[in-house]
Amino acid sequence: LSLKIRQEVDDPEIARKLTPKYPVACKRLCITDDYWKTFNKPNVTLIDLGGKSVKTVGKGGPYDHENKPLLRKPLDVLIFATGFNAMTGAADGQIGVLKGVNGVTLGEKYSKHGIETYLGMLTHGFPNCFFMVGPQSCSVLGNMINEGEKQADWLIALLKKMRK
Repeated sequence: LSLKIRQEVDDPEIARKLTPKYPVACKRLCITDDYWKTFNKPNVTLIDLGGKSVKTVGKGGPYDHENKPLLRKPLDVLIFATGFNAMTGAADGQIGVLKGVNGVTLGEKYSKHGIETYLGMLTHGFPNCFFMVGPQSCSVLGNMINEGEKQADWLIALLKKMRK
C-alpha cells in the first residue's frame, strides 16, 4: 500500500503523511482509483495536525489550539478525517469543539440529548455541517464504502440544488 501511495501522490511528504502506520486491513481500506490522486490537485491541501485538535473554524478557515490559522487561503470545503469511533468519538474528540447556532458543541449536544440525526448526515442546530458514514447513517446497514458513495451522491445533488 505504501508503494501504491508513493506512485500515486506526487509530493513525497504528503505521500508519507497519507501512508498508514498500522498493518494493511487493520482498519477500513480506502477502495477507489482516485483517492490518492486527489492530493495532487492544486485545490486540495492536507493538514496533518500531529494529534492536535482544531479549536475553531472561522471565515479564515480552521485554527489550532493557539488560535493560529492552519491554512492561509479561502476554503470552499473543509473535510475532517478524524479516524474511527463508531458513535461519538469524533464528536468528543477532534470535532467536539464544533459549535452550533446556540454555541453548544456537538459533543455537548450528543452527551445531553443522545445522537439525533437526519439520514445520519445532518443534526439540528448545526446548519451547513454534513456528516458522512457516521452514526445513524445508512452505512451501518450495508457496505460502508457503497453507502458512503450514496451519501456523497445525495450531498452533491443537494449542493447543486442549493446553488440554483
